[in-house]
Amino acid sequence: MMSRGYENRFLINPMYKPLYHFSTPFGWLNDPNGFSYYKGYYHLFYQHNPKATKWGKMFWGHARSQDLIFWEHLPIAINPDTKSENFLGCFSGSALIDNNTMWLIYTGISYTKSQQLMAFSRDGIQFEKLPNPVISNANRPPFAGRMAFRDPKIFTFNSKYYVVIGAKFKAGRQIALYKSEEQWKWEYVGCLYLEKERTIGIYECPDLIIGDKFDLLLYNTIEKIKKNNIIVKNHMSTIELGKANLENCTFQSSSGKLKMDFGSDYYAPQTTFTPDGRLIAIAWMQSWNKTIPTAYLNHRWAGMMTIPREITIVDEIVHLKPAKEIYNAFEIQGFERIFLVNEEVSFESFSGSSYLLRISFDGLANLCVKVRKSDRCETLIKYEEGIICIDRSHSGHKIKARNGYDDGNVNKCDVGLLKTVKMEIFVDVSSVEIFINDRYAMTTTIYPFPNSETISFCSKKSVQIHAVIHQYQKKRFTLK
Repeated sequence: MMSRGYENRFLINPMYKPLYHFSTPFGWLNDPNGFSYYKGYYHLFYQHNPKATKWGKMFWGHARSQDLIFWEHLPIAINPDTKSENFLGCFSGSALIDNNTMWLIYTGISYTKSQQLMAFSRDGIQFEKLPNPVISNANRPPFAGRMAFRDPKIFTFNSKYYVVIGAKFKAGRQIALYKSEEQWKWEYVGCLYLEKERTIGIYECPDLIIGDKFDLLLYNTIEKIKKNNIIVKNHMSTIELGKANLENCTFQSSSGKLKMDFGSDYYAPQTTFTPDGRLIAIAWMQSWNKTIPTAYLNHRWAGMMTIPREITIVDEIVHLKPAKEIYNAFEIQGFERIFLVNEEVSFESFSGSSYLLRISFDGLANLCVKVRKSDRCETLIKYEEGIICIDRSHSGHKIKARNGYDDGNVNKCDVGLLKTVKMEIFVDVSSVEIFINDRYAMTTTIYPFPNSETISFCSKKSVQIHAVIHQYQKKRFTLK
């Protein structure tokens, strides 16, 4: 556990700290881990470097919440203090609640290999590690590299325990399936999902959800894409609808590959079920190989999560929308306006940096919404002919790409020609998340200059907009 004295020395600049998104209290944050519900709380663990605002040897940070909005930071849950973790630390993993005990499974990275380790807790705060790896490197899948075997996601089905793990397959990649009929003797079942062609990296943070009618497979990859006639590398979070056969170790996709988010900053989502049975996912609101202003401005923190999203299947189509709990973060009574836009107009009598903006308009129209706007910066959200574009090129402090990756400053989503376009735009100090007709999502981080708090609308043609703004409401209670 990191000492309180160390945390006090690591005082942060809160200028870009979000109000209703989870963020690291200090240091670095990336993938969500162990997302689960236990003893009346949602638990969120995360990849954490408490010693710097860049990636390094990984710890598991930890927080809990009763409502998915206000989070209580807890002591670091897992420290890299064994020989199985002595090189790069404790990589990503997941949680399972079994017999009133919280079990964590994660990847330990030593100097020579990656292995799957487990820890448990009976109070959800203090964790004890099992003494030996539960899936050793010797039991890795065929053709997997010694170091490229990681990110276990655990679940149960028909009274058996299963875990999916990402790995290499020669020059390609695979998702391996393991099962355990008694704690915790894991046996390799087979390769659930395979890409034989040469790839960049592995399937990271895979997730398999077994449903009644359909199953869902989630994974994260690095892909080469063509953008502005240039080939760049880009991080993708993908979901597939289909049917899994755990005995035969197959997944038959019925949807093909679907992007979970069409913005620049959504990676490594992890799912859990709410007490009332809804499937929700939370993701790292960032991606690799981009500069992060809070790091280079020496604010002493870097990393936050998306709002939790509900995943539903409607007419065999995957839909993504905000978890219903998130709306409790905002005032019920909003500022409502109806605009007839044929030139740029501002949303008068409102300014702010954390709010929910709901707009609806005719799908045959075109529209540009500007948020976090001033005479120095603005973030653009455009709709024209079924295409939604979010542009952060002039949103404030610059975000630049490294190592041949896309900078993510301009992103587009083809939603098709809709009769009515309905957008929910969640703005929270340093981020924008857009949900379109409860189906599509776009996420981007922004770091506006001070006093950039106005909203405006503009259009090439006359268009009527129905707009409602709900202000963020401050915390109403304190967790103890």
